[in-house]
Amino acid sequence: MVWKNIAGWSIAIIGVVASLLILTWLQPISSSKSLQYMVQTEVSLTAWIYSKPVGELLAEYQSKHPEVNIEIRTFRSERQLYEELMAAISTRMPPNMAEIGSGFGIIGLAETGGLAPFDRLSSEPMLAIDSDYLETFKYDGQLWAMPYGMVVPVLYYNENLMRLSDAPSDATSLSWEQLTSFGMKMTQDINGDGSTDIWGLVADNSALWNQIRTIGVREIDSATDVEYLFSVWHDLVHRYKIMPALEQHLALSSFIDGTAGMLLAPSDIAKMLEEYIGGTFEFGVLPVPHIAHNDATPARVSGFVMLRSGAETEQNVRQIISYLLQPEIQQRLFKETSKLPILKGSIEQLVGEGKGLTERDYELFRIAGGKLQLERAGMTSKAGREKLLNIQLQLEANSEACIPCMMQAYEETFMRGMR
Repeated sequence: MVWKNIAGWSIAIIGVVASLLILTWLQPISSSKSLQYMVQTEVSLTAWIYSKPVGELLAEYQSKHPEVNIEIRTFRSERQLYEELMAAISTRMPPNMAEIGSGFGIIGLAETGGLAPFDRLSSEPMLAIDSDYLETFKYDGQLWAMPYGMVVPVLYYNENLMRLSDAPSDATSLSWEQLTSFGMKMTQDINGDGSTDIWGLVADNSALWNQIRTIGVREIDSATDVEYLFSVWHDLVHRYKIMPALEQHLALSSFIDGTAGMLLAPSDIAKMLEEYIGGTFEFGVLPVPHIAHNDATPARVSGFVMLRSGAETEQNVRQIISYLLQPEIQQRLFKETSKLPILKGSIEQLVGEGKGLTERDYELFRIAGGKLQLERAGMTSKAGREKLLNIQLQLEANSEACIPCMMQAYEETFMRGMR
């Protein structure tokens, strides 16, 4: 009987001890599961971009941070994204972050009330950026977009066709007069049918706008410079016949196919040209010819706006943009996309390392290291670009274009401020 009681108590004690051991063992598992659930909880946000390589970097960030789910939408152009972003803000259905360029200005977006300013971004990434680039997206005392890269307009040239034009091989720049002279020698009607088979020059749809931006709208010589530029553009098409009219959409393909000797286009297409041209011909890069009273090169800054979407989501957006501003990512942006870095000393570091750089890369660094004309918040707008595009169409479409009339339209729009 005693043994039975002892056995009973023993079983009871063993049961209690076992229960305690099980509870003790389960506690860390429960905590671990809770922690694991917290880590795996996804933060979903949407990003709109127009630069596909940037989309690849965002996807890479997501792979390193599985708790963040980024839905990426890629647009055909900066303009299309800008227009849809404005519409999305007005209907209160915007993304959480969107890529923008300084070409359309920041004022229109800032005044919608839909943007969250970047003033609270950690000081380390912000202090690493050259302050001139930050100014591009400042308005009313606040920073409305965070820059991540920079682009300059350049003159690409087919080395084979350039040699035929007797251009000096060691040229580091061209005047508009030299460009015209060399372009005339490149322009050819190969089969004699009266149609041009090889053009001396082609230009993308931002080329004339980029030139206008280097001209100070309130400086004493600005009207003279603009009128000169309008005359040059008109003569390239109608007098010297080295550039096709109204074919900006075909400019890149014409250069890639070898049916154009020179191309006015942004610096960030260099890697794309390299990929598509392959070994068909060698091509180089020079700065765009300057206007008489201004030796600056216009620079277009790329950045991201952050839409108002709550503290947690906005903090995740800041972390993503901080990732794009890491020195190693900035170097990759240039090597993979030709987007020029904006961090202090980053170009000097790339040149110092010299790994995998081509002659074109060094020339791009030389251009970017010169005198730049950066946009400010009030210098540009979508309406201003559309007005100038209309002037450009008239210059190219009409051999008898009234340049004084276009000057009047220009002054009415731009001399009052490019908004």
